[in-house]
Amino acid sequence: MDRINTIFDTLFALCHILGSRFEHLYQRIVRSDAEQATMNQGLIDSLAGAHQKIRDLEAQQVVLEQRLAVLERGSGFKMEGDGVIKKEVKQERSN
Repeated sequence: MDRINTIFDTLFALCHILGSRFEHLYQRIVRSDAEQATMNQGLIDSLAGAHQKIRDLEAQQVVLEQRLAVLERGSGFKMEGDGVIKKEVKQERSN
């Protein structure tokens, strides 16, 4: 009978140790998931900020292109597609 009690005590102790170990692993997994979620949210916020900045720059580009068009009309200079600014030469028609 003592041998059976010893076996059960040993099994109980092993189950207790394994249970503690699984609890520790579970807590690490939960903590790791929470940290990962925080990092993911940080990345999402960064991407949203970058996307907003791109939209702002695109809006500024439109405004600058409109201003450039107005300046080109009044100055006689024209910017070509590669960014080079050249003086427009107007040819007069001979009748």
